[in-house]
Amino acid sequence: MIAPKKLLKGLLAAIVLIPVSLMATPASAAPPTDPEYPWRQNHWPQTQPWQRDEPADAQALRSNPAGGIKPIDPQNWENPDSMTWADYKRPPGTKWNDPAVKGSKRTFKGALVLLDYPNQPFVVTQPKGSTIFANPSAEAHDVPRDQVAKFYQDFLNTPNDLNKGHTIHEYWRRTRAAGTGWS
Repeated sequence: MIAPKKLLKGLLAAIVLIPVSLMATPASAAPPTDPEYPWRQNHWPQTQPWQRDEPADAQALRSNPAGGIKPIDPQNWENPDSMTWADYKRPPGTKWNDPAVKGSKRTFKGALVLLDYPNQPFVVTQPKGSTIFANPSAEAHDVPRDQVAKFYQDFLNTPNDLNKGHTIHEYWRRTRAAGTGWS
């Protein structure tokens, strides 16, 4: 006898809730316009709920106080998602991407293993923008299948126009104070 009562309550709740949910107004906000490059979407830092109800002079309260006291760390930064190659500044006196220079403490030997799927060719062998994510790029497309391994070897290890002169060796030397290299 308990089961039919529960079934009846559930049915009544569904009869009431379904029309109510259909009457809810849909969201009318237009989506934001896409940036030129999707990965440059400025989505961080996001505005948090507690940041919305601030007083009108909240920014003035955060600025330098009267008397010329300067903050120790002024927090001058730029979101890396919106930076371009024009923003890159090489550290003075360095040439970390030179593959002839080994790490002063250690040099790793690495291998890139490429796997081929029978139903999916390598993306760089396809025409420009042919995948659902608009890959491959204009700079790297239609690479012949037998040259894919050489393409990635050069892209990762040899300073060239495609990688803007940046290599894995440079990454390891730069992030490890030139003590670690990659070959």
